[in-house]
Amino acid sequence: MLTPQSVENLGKAGRYGGPALGVATALYDTVTAKTFQDGCVAAISGGAGVVGGYATGGLAATFSAPIPQLVPFAAGGDMIGGWTFGYLGGIIGNALCRR
Repeated sequence: MLTPQSVENLGKAGRYGGPALGVATALYDTVTAKTFQDGCVAAISGGAGVVGGYATGGLAATFSAPIPQLVPFAAGGDMIGGWTFGYLGGIIGNALCRR
């Protein structure tokens, strides 16, 4: 069973763990890119993914907090938001990073 304390600890881990992993992935993709354009696109896409995941994860956590059984949906909101905003960031990056 989920206790209020475990839900609070899960929220703390998700609040910092998700964005940290997103930033680390964006940095890795940017540094290991073969061309400047690929690195530029990876940086914009990664930044947008981190921001989008943090925003949608926070919204999902806010709406699922009153019912502890719905807390896992906050992780789903984070993943969906990160992917969606990362994809949009890739499109924007391709438009902005042309030589």
